[in-house]
Amino acid sequence: MIRRTFFLAGALAASSVCHATVVGFGQLGGSNSTVPKNLASRATADGNGFVVTNGATPNIVLTWDANGEQNNGNLGSNGWDIHTSNFFQQIENTTIGGGAWDNEGSTQRVGQLDFGLHTIGFAADPGAQLVLNSLDFGHTGETAGTTMWDLTLTDSVSNVAWSQSVTFTNGMAQTISPNFVGLAGEDYLLTFMRTNSTYGSDGRHAIDNLSFGQIPDLSNSVGSLVINRSGVNAGVASIRADQAFSFSEYEIRSPSGALNPDGWTSITGTNADPTDDWSIVSETAASLHEKDGPTGPNDGVSLGAGAQYNLGQAVNILPTFRRDGTTPTNWEDAAFTIYDAGGTLLAVAPEYVGSPVPWGDYNGDLVVNAQDWPLFRAGFGGNYSGMTASQAYLHGDLDGDFDSDIHDYNVFVALAGGASALLVPEPSSMALIALTGVAIFARRRLRNALVLAIVVAGVSQGSSALAQTLQGFSVVGSTPITSIPAGQLNENENAGPNQLFDDTILDESGQIVFDLFTTNYTDPILFPGGFLGQYAIGGETPGAVDSAFVFMDYGAPVTANWFAYSQRTGGNAVADKVGKFEFWFSNTDFAGVAPTGTPDAIVNLLPGDNRIADSTIRPYTLSGDHTGQYVAMRITETAASGALTSTSRIGGHEFRLLDGPSDVVLTVNRTSGELTLRNNLAGAENILMNGYAIDSPGGALTSAGFNGVGGDGSFPLGNGSGNGWELAGASNPNRLAEAFFTGQSTLTAGSGAISLGNAYNNLSGVEDLAFLWSNTNGEVYNARVEYIGVAPGIAGDYNDDGMVNAADYTVWRDNLDTNVSLPNDSSPGSVTAADYTAWSNNYGKTSPSSAVSVPEPSAVLMLVVAAGVTTRWRRTRRDQAV
Repeated sequence: MIRRTFFLAGALAASSVCHATVVGFGQLGGSNSTVPKNLASRATADGNGFVVTNGATPNIVLTWDANGEQNNGNLGSNGWDIHTSNFFQQIENTTIGGGAWDNEGSTQRVGQLDFGLHTIGFAADPGAQLVLNSLDFGHTGETAGTTMWDLTLTDSVSNVAWSQSVTFTNGMAQTISPNFVGLAGEDYLLTFMRTNSTYGSDGRHAIDNLSFGQIPDLSNSVGSLVINRSGVNAGVASIRADQAFSFSEYEIRSPSGALNPDGWTSITGTNADPTDDWSIVSETAASLHEKDGPTGPNDGVSLGAGAQYNLGQAVNILPTFRRDGTTPTNWEDAAFTIYDAGGTLLAVAPEYVGSPVPWGDYNGDLVVNAQDWPLFRAGFGGNYSGMTASQAYLHGDLDGDFDSDIHDYNVFVALAGGASALLVPEPSSMALIALTGVAIFARRRLRNALVLAIVVAGVSQGSSALAQTLQGFSVVGSTPITSIPAGQLNENENAGPNQLFDDTILDESGQIVFDLFTTNYTDPILFPGGFLGQYAIGGETPGAVDSAFVFMDYGAPVTANWFAYSQRTGGNAVADKVGKFEFWFSNTDFAGVAPTGTPDAIVNLLPGDNRIADSTIRPYTLSGDHTGQYVAMRITETAASGALTSTSRIGGHEFRLLDGPSDVVLTVNRTSGELTLRNNLAGAENILMNGYAIDSPGGALTSAGFNGVGGDGSFPLGNGSGNGWELAGASNPNRLAEAFFTGQSTLTAGSGAISLGNAYNNLSGVEDLAFLWSNTNGEVYNARVEYIGVAPGIAGDYNDDGMVNAADYTVWRDNLDTNVSLPNDSSPGSVTAADYTAWSNNYGKTSPSSAVSVPEPSAVLMLVVAAGVTTRWRRTRRDQAV
């Protein structure tokens, strides 16, 4: 078959689309002329500024700035501008199209956005579907600064079908790839809205290589792409012929990344058409595309009426709805194009069959149980930023934050029925669960002291199999007098730090245990009148991480080792949430002056910690006892919060200092790299655990040395079915995890020195470990982390003289690409660029045993080193090429 690919190959490589219209804005007149309002509408052949590779297939009707007159006041016009400028070269070069259609006399041409609001309207034919592939979008280097844009694609009733936020700094450009397939007969509007800019001028942004097309009317299809949702054939896709036809090319596309290349049975790979030379065009989670080559009879694969061609498990097993059962995932988005030997597009529609699988059902049998555990465990522990939401879900991301951590594990346990389904409790435990639930509700409604007394008695007498893990919490001190530093404003008269102590329920002596983990301040049943957010700062600083101080005077010295906190409520689930708490305890009044010394206690919540996102009150450890009449607390936004917003405030609903059990302790041995777990501090309680994770944002962990608690004492080792403790399959330098899916183990008070293996990279120099453990109720606690011993060396000290300096660079350079084992190599094995990075990151550091000081590297030295690196790497690549 004939395909017009000679000058379009570069333009279409980014999206792997062969049937599309691409707009490049060339040959449309001089610079600063207006883009025709209907440019590239219904294009069936090439024209000035665009090319077409969809044969005779009718194309989309385009409207450039449907409401452009709102920008420039010229009725019926638009603000899109053809522009020629060397400053737009980076945008032009993002995707190289080439040819007269894309420029004029080798001069780049782009579509300039003259204002902060522009639109492109796409109107499909009746019954046809819009396909929006990609576009290049960028900011010129002419004006230094940063701008932010929101791109949204909305349907005819303004529902958002796709969106992406983009930030540009100093001449950046990128390819935006919606890979969107619309609904049959639906029109869409692509809106470009500038949301922020550090400079005031317009006309410094442009687009190029807008790629789009449509799938024709499928109401009279000749067949279907049948996709099985569930059952023994879950994920299997087949081409079914309702009328006889032959095909020589096809592509399955999924903007959400729902395809499964590993399970795809291609014609190319199986030689199912032995007389023709089929080849794979793309094999990704977004596109499975193959076609017949130019040699052979080129008669394709023939299917008689009623016949099917099996493509294997080409589609992943994905739920139709999210965990709530009502919110669509929009992952059933497969689009299918198939062509006969002459290149004619056949009408073959996607069709999903079988019952939708529930959230967390990874094997497609319509239930979440132990059969799904091995599939979840394979991705447990990993970080999946950069993937699509569906791909991250398949790796165990059940809470939608693009990782699979202890919080996702707890969601998985809950989906499998929770402790009541996975464990077999004693009858008294089941009665205890029911009684506790009734008591909490009754206390909120009636403050019934008798009911509380019954519950307390039940806790003390019932089985501990399903009881809350930590019981010994109590509120410290009476309600303190609160204040804030001068110049730090509250949002309004109803907000302020005093509001952090307005829930009298939490002041009930000894009863806070029934509020922890159960009280969500957004629960309309518990709080029918609603709760205002309790703020401690009056404004946002766009582009900055905000913090605020609260001073507390308890009237007399108090001692605390935990605190209770519930994050503030906001429209954005992660906006302005507190990620860092710092405490100073003193018997001397701070007198309204923020302390500058080292805090007595610091609590960091990692950006992916689910405890940031909601407004449930929980306990957080202070890692030891701290005493004072006066307490200063600084709260700081997390790195994942909405730091760029200007409509909400940092703060929380409730706060209390607590006296509670002593911590579980993770000890990190700098000398050996061994991690040990113990629960033997004074005041320890028995701990019921069913999972834990060790996180290190700086990557100081090593999964190779991690053996966990499985097989140690009361911690049974599982066999892969979840019947004991098993290591997370995706443990990595940033996270190690282990869990007991169908049970739990007791870390008894007084126990200590349970080895988790030599899982700390003691050459990394990074000391940022966080240990989070969980019980069968899904409650997550932080443990205390302490470091002992002296590291044997420092990464990058390749001549082992106790310092990282230029001499170590020479050792690295001379051994690059060899299998020599360098001293103090944090990634043992062959000498690679990663070892250079370790050297560069640690330049100037000395080992604790060395008394010699090494100066910071000078700019000249680093320039020389960089030149050496470039020369060495180029030489290596050239040698490899030869």
